[in-house]
Amino acid sequence: MSEPSPVDFSGYLDGLENLGIEPSLLGIEALCHELANPQSRFDTIQVTGTNGKTSTSRMIQALLSASGLTVGVYTSPHLEDYRERIMVDGVQISEADFSDIGGLVQEKARVAEQSLAGRRITQFEVITAAAFEYFARRAVKVAVLEGGMGARWDATSLVAPEVGVVTNVSLDHAGWLGPKLEDIAGEKAYVIQEGNSVIIGPVSRVVMRIFDERATAVGAYLLKNGEHFSKSVRDSGELELVTPKGAYFGISLGASGPWQAENALLAAVSAETYLDNPLEPKTVRNVLDTVKVPGRAELVPGSPEYLLDGAHNRAGIERLVSFLRSQYQGRRLIFLVSILRDKEAPGMVADLCHLGNKIIFTSSKNPRCYEPDELKELASHSSAREVLSLEMGSAIKEAAAVAGDEGLVVVTGSLFLVGAVRKLLRNQGSIFA
Repeated sequence: MSEPSPVDFSGYLDGLENLGIEPSLLGIEALCHELANPQSRFDTIQVTGTNGKTSTSRMIQALLSASGLTVGVYTSPHLEDYRERIMVDGVQISEADFSDIGGLVQEKARVAEQSLAGRRITQFEVITAAAFEYFARRAVKVAVLEGGMGARWDATSLVAPEVGVVTNVSLDHAGWLGPKLEDIAGEKAYVIQEGNSVIIGPVSRVVMRIFDERATAVGAYLLKNGEHFSKSVRDSGELELVTPKGAYFGISLGASGPWQAENALLAAVSAETYLDNPLEPKTVRNVLDTVKVPGRAELVPGSPEYLLDGAHNRAGIERLVSFLRSQYQGRRLIFLVSILRDKEAPGMVADLCHLGNKIIFTSSKNPRCYEPDELKELASHSSAREVLSLEMGSAIKEAAAVAGDEGLVVVTGSLFLVGAVRKLLRNQGSIFA
């Protein structure tokens, strides 16, 4: 008897892209009910915030795995392959397991939809449920879950996390979370649950007040940046972390970008809060030296060199521009940019135009992205020397030709664009660290 053909779970997920977002937990609840609630079989650490979630999540996982636990990590979006989103102890789910679990989740999604009065199960709900199922099968002790958007109705919020993390809060997803910082903070505050501990990164006073009110209401405990933990960078460039349970010195980060120091601090506090013990200093040094996060200030050698950074909101772009000014002053910069429609595109474009010698706008395959000509119009009164709008294939060739051997092609504005360019470079033989 022949083996059944493997399920094309990636193709199925692609077909769900146009379903968009459903601001409700009903879909993930119905689907996980059909799967016998796999999310109830392990502890969870839920990570929300505007920027730095993937980096922080991967660092938490690596620290806990190195401390002897079996740890799952679920992040989004992926760059090249859906399987990147689901890992155990730093190893992504195998093709065989992805196909097997994908077939089961597809089957259960059809059943679950019958109870939802015509409401479809979305792409994010489906792959989140697949992650829960995989982690349950692998008998992980704890899973680190990166929230996709907010925390009130994000599919990862089906769990009641033992530990929560808020990396930072700035304007993003305003169409879904609200136009004001207070609105966004109110949504992300739902990571604060009854009796849990929540690590809060650098946020404004108005945001912290919202978090404090939520913590008081539900009986949670907040550990706050600057009050309960801190970091410093020595002249040598080595990082020092002071946490509620310990102090860690002589740290060099494998992840690129100065903002990763903040993510490393949050990860260390989160890991020791979950363990309720300090971490081994040598473990912290070794782990943080080796964790790399693709698509975040990732330098790809070649002629030309590429810098791939998934900054996809105004705060992320401002951070990237500051980094480029400090590290690549005087270098010819060619920007290759795509932006999704729920982003603050005018501000992002303006920030990039102040810095770039040439900006080429393009679009990824994501249906939510701006058309290149729309972005070009936003840049029409900017200080950029040259602005073009091209389809992706032509845009990449133009950027490489203009940069030559000495220039730097900076790919940014969207993780979907970064992933597409990264895959193309890989197929052309580029070597990634």
